[in-house]
Amino acid sequence: MNSGTDEQHAQDVQPDTEAQTTTALPREDADHTANDQQRDGEQQTLEILSPADATSLPQDDDEAEVQIALRNLERRRAERKRKKLIKIGIACAVVLALVGFLVGRSILSGSKEEEVSLETAVVERGNYENVISGSGALKAGSSVIVTPEVDGIIESLSVTEGQHVNEGDVLFTIKNDSYDRKVHEAQQDVTSAQQALDAAQRGVGTAEAARDEAWSKYQEAWDTADAEHADWQYLKDNYSTLHAEWEQRSNYANSLACGEPLYPGDSPTIDPDKPEEKALYDAWEKAYVEYLVRLEAWDAYQDALELVGEEPTPAGAEPKYPDAPDDVSLAAAIQSAQDSVTTASLALSKANDAYNEAVKEADKRVVKAPASGNVVALGAKVGLAVGGSSASSGAAASAASGNKSSGEPLVQISDVNKMSVDIEVNEIDIMNVKKGQKAKVTFSAVPDVTVNAKVSEVATVATSAGEGGGVVTFHVGLVIDHPDSKLREGMTASVKIKTTDLKDVLLVPASALTDTGKGFTVQLLVDEETGQTKTREVKITEKNSTNAVVEEGLKEGDVVVLGGGVSMDEADAALLVN
Repeated sequence: MNSGTDEQHAQDVQPDTEAQTTTALPREDADHTANDQQRDGEQQTLEILSPADATSLPQDDDEAEVQIALRNLERRRAERKRKKLIKIGIACAVVLALVGFLVGRSILSGSKEEEVSLETAVVERGNYENVISGSGALKAGSSVIVTPEVDGIIESLSVTEGQHVNEGDVLFTIKNDSYDRKVHEAQQDVTSAQQALDAAQRGVGTAEAARDEAWSKYQEAWDTADAEHADWQYLKDNYSTLHAEWEQRSNYANSLACGEPLYPGDSPTIDPDKPEEKALYDAWEKAYVEYLVRLEAWDAYQDALELVGEEPTPAGAEPKYPDAPDDVSLAAAIQSAQDSVTTASLALSKANDAYNEAVKEADKRVVKAPASGNVVALGAKVGLAVGGSSASSGAAASAASGNKSSGEPLVQISDVNKMSVDIEVNEIDIMNVKKGQKAKVTFSAVPDVTVNAKVSEVATVATSAGEGGGVVTFHVGLVIDHPDSKLREGMTASVKIKTTDLKDVLLVPASALTDTGKGFTVQLLVDEETGQTKTREVKITEKNSTNAVVEEGLKEGDVVVLGGGVSMDEADAALLVN
């Protein structure tokens, strides 16, 4: 009866044993599991029933043996089932641990011939580039919004959106007649101020002429008085001698005194052959000779009278010299006139300044381009009221009331010959960014356009401090020297800065590296059939999210396990296969 029961028990247990899948475990874990099972068996030994324990069972011997055998069998089955569940749980945990270390899935089967599947890569030579990416809004190299400085209504518009303009080109004109009136009034003020200055300058001339005339007359009077004084002094000193000489000349003249002779007339016409006529001629000739003698005496008398002159008189009162002009008064008059000139000059200068300012303000009605570039925004249109406060009135104001600006700039000019873009770079990558580094820029709006750029600015102070767990970033500016004509200011630009560019270097995938804290290791594949690997320390000089540059530890053609992997020797690999 017991034999039959044992056979039945063996048959019941055998299917469970065959259904159990042998799980490949690492050597260490397998030994540990066996020890655990042994301890469990020692602690939980089955309590087998014996015939002596059958007092509570039926008294029939055969029936009692059958009951004892059945109970022992049930207890053995329960114990074996419990141990089997423990083994299965431990095996599953070990398998899951191995799968977690391996990248990819390794499917284990009961067949010893199935190969281990690992994701690997070959170490190759190639070019290494490290690129830092970012995005920002495209900006013009320089941009200016034109805002008129005067009020009024746009009278004419000279540009269109997209048009290229040069500095000084007319953009639009503003109508406001009040500025013409201001210019006219300022011109009148200038004219009046100029007239006042001319009058003041004439006043200076008059005052200076009066001074010169006064001194000229004084000099003439002084010269006359000086001459008179000299004559007076000479007469005073020489009166007696002069009077005696005068008397001598007077007496001599008196001694020659005679009457003026009569002229006998012209010579008569005679006939020399007639005696009576000859006598007449002789008488005339005698009279004429006497006339000549008397005439000579008369001339001598007249000469003597002229030499006599006037009788000297005794010297009278001494002549006086004239008083000098009041030079202080004359100078004060001149100074007053010059002060008037200064005042008039200042008034003229102010008038000119006011006129120039009025002209300048009036000229502002012609709005010109402050810089060269393209018109990228144009909100100006004819009839639009512009300025801080509308200067229009009446019909003009009514016409402009429906043409108020919608907020768009009247004119915005940008220099699109050179553009720029600003991006934010995190604190890890910023140390690799340097001025002058090259970059490629693409645009989602124009995917067919790629332009070259250059780093022009690298901030030394963080833009964001990373408070609350945020990322610390730094501002980086790039310049696009030759932008494409399709580009527009404000477009989203995607930037890739090439910080490293190495040619013909040994490359390994970054996913194959394991960072140990002191360096990097890789799992080198030793046997492709068994999946045997070996840990290898490597020296990495450059690394990005895709590849790393290997300087030592690997050679071209080596195969490494991606995802870091786990190290397995031959026994471990065989165990994994089994």
